[in-house]
Amino acid sequence: MAPAPDDDHSSDTGHGSDTDHLPDDVYRAIVDQVCEALVFADRDGVIRLWNAAAEALFGVPAAQAIGSSLDIIIPERFRAAHWKGYHAAIANGQTRHGAQVRTTRALHPDGGRLYVDMSFGLVCAGDGTPIGSIAMARKARPDASASATQAGASAPTAGASAQTAGASAQTAPSTATPSSPSTPPA
Repeated sequence: MAPAPDDDHSSDTGHGSDTDHLPDDVYRAIVDQVCEALVFADRDGVIRLWNAAAEALFGVPAAQAIGSSLDIIIPERFRAAHWKGYHAAIANGQTRHGAQVRTTRALHPDGGRLYVDMSFGLVCAGDGTPIGSIAMARKARPDASASATQAGASAPTAGASAQTAGASAQTAPSTATPSSPSTPPA
């Protein structure tokens, strides 16, 4: 996330003149309160961030998800393709399908069918080295779920359907560490 440009309107908001840096608590609040599920996994596919919307969408509490493999939301039949694409994206520093939002099937603890619209990207260190992946998801539209069923639902892979980070992603230190989700899920 890039900081807002200094446009000299800071006095209009009453928030001071330093627009080059938002406090870490603002980054944390954005992550916790964004309406879409936000999931960050490290290079090995271990979940390091799981926001309140991810809890609501996938039905898995953050305390259970953080430290677990992404396999907790990937249907077993998609796992081989997912991990092949995930590791290729990490190794190559780019994803295969750019900024496309893809409809795919995900696991839910209640056993029900869960289709999600998901986009992926890589999170990179300052030198451009991928440190993990980021995914944003929301429940798929009913018509998209039917289309995904007919097409066999694409595997939710970073390499097969992802948003390329291009240059290094700008993240606050708090976005790469476990985060306590806000109480009311979005």
